[in-house]
Amino acid sequence: MNNKPTLITLLAISLHLAPPALHAQSEPAYLNPDLPVDTRVNDLLARMTLEEKTSQMTHTTRGIPRIHPQRRTIL
Repeated sequence: MNNKPTLITLLAISLHLAPPALHAQSEPAYLNPDLPVDTRVNDLLARMTLEEKTSQMTHTTRGIPRIHPQRRTIL
């Protein structure tokens, strides 16, 4: 009795139909307007380096390219 193909097929189908929460998060928390501001701020700060954080303290700072510069999100 060989159930491996059937089991593998069922597993593949169940993973495909799994709720989005079980899949890898495609959008960072800081871009999700449905989350509380504190959660979004903490997520963004955790992603930034110390250099990026200090550069944001000046008025001449450009955007941080690796943190979605094309998308402006107001916290």
